[in-house]
Amino acid sequence: MAYTETVLLILLINDSALGLGLFFFQVFVYPLAERFLGPMLVTRFAGALMITIQMSYPLIASLSGLSLSLMLNCASIFINVLIESALTGLMILQNKAV
Repeated sequence: MAYTETVLLILLINDSALGLGLFFFQVFVYPLAERFLGPMLVTRFAGALMITIQMSYPLIASLSGLSLSLMLNCASIFINVLIESALTGLMILQNKAV
């Protein structure tokens, strides 16, 4: 998948705030992280952080009201950003292998 296709998929996400957050992450944060750590370490860190965040969902469920909604949305956005970084890292590794 080409980089422009990835950007277009990000912008097609229904939630515009999430789409913009993923877009800015892909344009500004991911290139820096990939330059310093490499695609393999970025993918590994993303996987480790995703597992940690998903394990915290039972603790988030004990909240109520606005704090529940806020924490659930933040965790969801962070998981989506990490998924995108892991997929981008894996695509870069696959393209380098060919």
